Order: sequence, then structure tokens, then C-alpha cells
Amino acid sequence: MDHQLCGRFRTLRAYLPDELNESTTLDFHNNGSIRNYCPNGDSGNTKECKTDLDKINAACLWLFQQNIIINIDSLSKEKSEAFIIYIMIWLSYMLNLKNVNNIKSLKDFYTNHIKNNTHYTTCNKSDN
Repeated sequence: MDHQLCGRFRTLRAYLPDELNESTTLDFHNNGSIRNYCPNGDSGNTKECKTDLDKINAACLWLFQQNIIINIDSLSKEKSEAFIIYIMIWLSYMLNLKNVNNIKSLKDFYTNHIKNNTHYTTCNKSDN
């Protein structure tokens, strides 16, 4: 696994633990630009991830942005594909671990959270 990708997963685990019964004292929203990928909060302007699913979706977007989008010009096709595979494995694991009710498969996640989400469909380097 790429050293930077590994480091980003390590950072993410500090804010969003990937083991049952593990908690953190760190505020998820303080992890760099990850808040940008949370849904709008009740006030409408402040983005906030309230549920595990919100956090998983934001983290997935953050991983794509940090590992693929900002480096797209220098990544080989093989490295991009490897990053996507690692991120999808993480996503599948987290969805199963957190037992998100309405998501039974990666296809459900795609349909409900990626297909029409402009963060995924029109992402670019300036989104960080």
C-alpha cells in the first residue's frame, strides 16, 4: 500500500475508529477538509456529519480527494485503480462494521450516496 494512503487511513482511524467498542475523543469535523463533505446542518450553512453513515460517506469522499483527485495528473492508471480498490474495501468494511440500516451492499451505497452526489461526479482539484 502507498505510504501516503496508509497515513491517511491511520489519520482517519483516529477520528473514525474501525473497531467495535472503540471510541475517540477527537472531533470528526476537525480532520482537515473532511467537514466539506458532510451534509448541511440544521442551520443550513454549517456542514455537519451527525450519523455514522454521514461520517463514512464524508470519509470516503475525503479519501478519494486526498489520494486520487489532488494527484490525478501524476498517478498511473494502475495506482489509481489500486487506490480505488483500497478505498472500496475500507468502505465495505465500515458499512458492515457500523451496521448501517439501509445499506446492505456497495451497490446500495452507490445508488443512495454516489450516483447523484456532485462531490463524486464532478470532483476536481479545487475541492480540497
